[in-house]
Amino acid sequence: MRKSGQPSCFQISLLAALCFVVALSPAQAQYTNLHDFVGGAGDGLAPYGSPVISGGTTLYGMTSNGGATNYGVIFRINTDGTDYTNLHEFAGGVGDGDYPYGNSLTLSNTALYGMTRLGGGSNYGVIFSINTDGTGYTNLHSFTGGAGDGKYSSGYLTLSGDRLYGMTFNGGATNGGVIFKINTDGTGYTNLHEFIGGANDGMAPAACSLTLSNDTLYGMTFNGGTADHGVIFSINTDGSGYTNLHSFTGGAGDGEYPYGGSLTLSNDTLYGMTYSGGASYDGVIFRINTDGTGYTNLHEFVGDDGKWPRGSLTLDGATFYGMTQYGGVSNVGVIFSINTDGTSYTNLHEFVGDDGGNPFGSLTLDGTTFYGMTQIGGVSDAGVVFAYALENVTPTAPLTVIKLQTKLNFAKEASDGCNLSATMDLGTGYDLTNKTIAVDVGGTTNVTFALDAKGKGRGTGEYGSCKLAYNKRTGLYALNAKMKKGSWQTAWSDYGMVNSNVPKPGILITNFPVTVTLGETNYVGTAPGLHYTAKTGKSGLAK
Repeated sequence: MRKSGQPSCFQISLLAALCFVVALSPAQAQYTNLHDFVGGAGDGLAPYGSPVISGGTTLYGMTSNGGATNYGVIFRINTDGTDYTNLHEFAGGVGDGDYPYGNSLTLSNTALYGMTRLGGGSNYGVIFSINTDGTGYTNLHSFTGGAGDGKYSSGYLTLSGDRLYGMTFNGGATNGGVIFKINTDGTGYTNLHEFIGGANDGMAPAACSLTLSNDTLYGMTFNGGTADHGVIFSINTDGSGYTNLHSFTGGAGDGEYPYGGSLTLSNDTLYGMTYSGGASYDGVIFRINTDGTGYTNLHEFVGDDGKWPRGSLTLDGATFYGMTQYGGVSNVGVIFSINTDGTSYTNLHEFVGDDGGNPFGSLTLDGTTFYGMTQIGGVSDAGVVFAYALENVTPTAPLTVIKLQTKLNFAKEASDGCNLSATMDLGTGYDLTNKTIAVDVGGTTNVTFALDAKGKGRGTGEYGSCKLAYNKRTGLYALNAKMKKGSWQTAWSDYGMVNSNVPKPGILITNFPVTVTLGETNYVGTAPGLHYTAKTGKSGLAK
């Protein structure tokens, strides 16, 4: 605020274009081993899959070995690492499963559904159900192979109502694997599609699972397609309309041999990974439209950054998180993040062995914490369950500054107030109830207050007021903030000013920051370059 006798303020209007550069603040994280498997009765060994979470407090999962017979187990553990319990130890044979390899559980209320690679009357694997308290284990279906049935299960089951959908690696008339459906009570098993390979079909879905959208299933196979390097396909839930959306060919610009995981759907785009492909043949992250157009490699692994992914991508805002089985500093796998447009690939954690290694599966997100498992590593080198907690998670490009106006006193590096208009992409249905919001312009937090308890997105604070409202037409939140006189200041030398005196005509102001913190999430953006015109007292985008 200006005192009597001080120089009068120069008027500046900073107008940022709708498309401006977004800078992401680095996320702080903490990696924790929740459980180190040791095998034997009462514990598991070597998990090949992903955990599921219930109520934000309990994880459920499987291991390929361990238990009294070393045929694998179903377990539960609290998210803080306490109360590890084997719910079921597989024994194989006619009435039980054996060796859940690349399989994960599907949770529905108090029931868990899953598959094993072996076990059952033909030892070709089973579909089972079990209650979350460990009671009521039931084999719903024992695979027998051949026409009309599957053999050697693949991935996890996809639940829709009282129906489960899944795939097997082999089985069917040509032993190329199948897509099937079955009711949750074990009735109604039906092969929806039997793979035969070739240019127009897939073959051998290797630990891959199905993604459901309305009445359409999407998936991948390890082989089949024009180059026999695997395919992306779609099929209706009634078995009609099977279509190869993409045939992998490998090499630079394409993936090959998808092994494990499923496709992640966002709007009309599918995202996924392949075990191999890319220029280094270390695997790729890709996207493709649901109609089969627009296939693009978003990232090609080269080894140091990750190698041979065997899992799915987990979406949070506009950022994917995932793992690779190899690569990183010790070549035993990494946890990574990447924006949905393929930018800002980052290794968040590189496994070294003691903390885990060779993850074969995906990350499970709850709040700002990811949970996962590794095949090896830990105190007995038998695999681990881990938590990876992100703090101050910053979604990609969520803040677009429409207008920022203020009166600035360059001699005193002070402000006579500020009006800010921006849009924020928080996703639909975002709950504003009791959230705290802070607006920072030019490097100083200047408005902090709690939003309306009813979640209407209004609030006032000591230094200003703010309104945050959802626009159904655009799908964005509109932010309007008014800061009072003297509520903020900044060191102009940090943004291109030679000194804090009156700026010369045409001087460039660069990297001018605007930060909005909503709850525990930071939305960070910078103006792309503005220059001050002394004659008019206005500024505009640098040309």
